Amino acid sequence: MSSSSDSLAGELGPKVAGSEPFESETEIEEQPSQGQGVFGTLRTPVWGQYCEDDLAGMIVRGINFMEDKKKIDCGPPLFKLMHADIFKTRLDEERQSHFAARPDSWAYQRWERRQKRKAAIARGETVPPIKPQHQTTSELADDPAAPLIIINFLIPGSGHNMNLVLYFARRIKPAALLRKEREAKSHKTNSSSSSSSTSTSSSSSSSSNSNSLSKPSPPPVSRSPYPGSEWDSPDYPHDLPRIAAFDGLLKKFLEGTDEFRDGRLKIVPRVAEGNWVVKKSIGRVPAILGKKVKQFYYRDVEKNYMEIDADLGTSVIAGRIISMVKGTCRGLVVDLSFLLQGENRSELPESLMGGIRMIRVDLDKITWLQENNTKNPPEFEC
Repeated sequence: MSSSSDSLAGELGPKVAGSEPFESETEIEEQPSQGQGVFGTLRTPVWGQYCEDDLAGMIVRGINFMEDKKKIDCGPPLFKLMHADIFKTRLDEERQSHFAARPDSWAYQRWERRQKRKAAIARGETVPPIKPQHQTTSELADDPAAPLIIINFLIPGSGHNMNLVLYFARRIKPAALLRKEREAKSHKTNSSSSSSSTSTSSSSSSSSNSNSLSKPSPPPVSRSPYPGSEWDSPDYPHDLPRIAAFDGLLKKFLEGTDEFRDGRLKIVPRVAEGNWVVKKSIGRVPAILGKKVKQFYYRDVEKNYMEIDADLGTSVIAGRIISMVKGTCRGLVVDLSFLLQGENRSELPESLMGGIRMIRVDLDKITWLQENNTKNPPEFEC
């Protein structure tokens, strides 16, 4: 006989292929972390801790998935978790949808700070430098191909409502930009080598006619694999075809219909530490979020962001999971990973967009929206 937890897990996402081939996938098998672990800065708001998620064992659809159903390593996330908010609002208050439009949201404040910075630079004023770890995210902030992605979970409650708002900025440049930079770098290197070779040959010729052939160049020095902290380095050997596949799919997602978007944003949850029943109920099953809950989309071209609002109150199953998690939240370490689902060869292999690890959240310490920024001061790129 199946347990209630097995039933919940089944309803959240079938563990075998079903009648909807682009929704149901097998559960990702747990694998011990092999040093990959958690990336990013550990943040400590009053309600707990958070950072980027643990990608150990994470696999995604490979380039031939539609034919062979094979999955591959997820690779580095293309977006960086910049900030996370959890706050509560009273039941008689308007629910906080399209949160990025609020002047007190992290997204709005970031945009406002950037406008002031640009104006100061235009006036010839000295401005604070961009923090080293945010050079790429800052550089891409105005690139339409690299918008800020905001995922806003609207969570219903009996005494109050809550929101979990996640902000992701592009950490790895789009493929077109990487190609352009590589071509420029290669051209510069070749020009330098050619000039150096001509100079050396001329010098050699004048000193000795017996050695007319130049010595071969030494072999390139091999480099060890880059650690996660260098993923956003321009020297990282990124897989350009894979990034290009993501870029094309992201463009479709930004410009597409809500129906298209509902079928593409995928979430992979995992309880890394905590109650066995909760672990079993949630599993690590990829699920198309828009087929589980009602979603709303807000695209602001001027401020260059896309906000996805997921109303968890529109799903009975999500409500059951929320009720279960609330009682054990302080003992849980939860990973939430996000990606866009590829469904044809031009959209594959998949790339991980980004994620969060939430560590022992204390629901009793979550602040009201009005005092959120005071008790949990946001951090920015400069």
